Amino acid sequence: MRTLTGAVCSENPEAVSDCFCEDGIYHDVFYGIFRGKENIRDLIKNYFYRDGCNFQWDIHDPISKGVLGYCRYIFSFESRLEGAVGKRTVFEGVSVVQFDGQRLDVATSSPSADLPTKKIPFFKSFTSVKHFSLSVDMAFVRI
Repeated sequence: MRTLTGAVCSENPEAVSDCFCEDGIYHDVFYGIFRGKENIRDLIKNYFYRDGCNFQWDIHDPISKGVLGYCRYIFSFESRLEGAVGKRTVFEGVSVVQFDGQRLDVATSSPSADLPTKKIPFFKSFTSVKHFSLSVDMAFVRI
């Protein structure tokens, strides 16, 4: 996870996708499910970096057992979205990952449950909080 988060923060979508096996899955709470290295690279390059910059993603208390791993995280970025340009968004959550050898097979991040109730500029650009709620529900189904 530290390799993946470091690659996101250094704006290296190729290195992010290299963390995943060929048909790996990244479930992003804001943008949805991306399957395969090419689609994961697209998520990072054309969604993450379109909507935010100056990412910081700190991993805490990582543990793994066999093919499963868990960690807490604190994630933040500066918004590039209209009406929130330059505003910093910060939230915390938990990531659950499944490994296939040395690479990620599935990575799911679930922010804290009170995220939609916070005044986060990023959410004002989404059409509804319902998208977020469905994504969180899907994240917990995968665990």
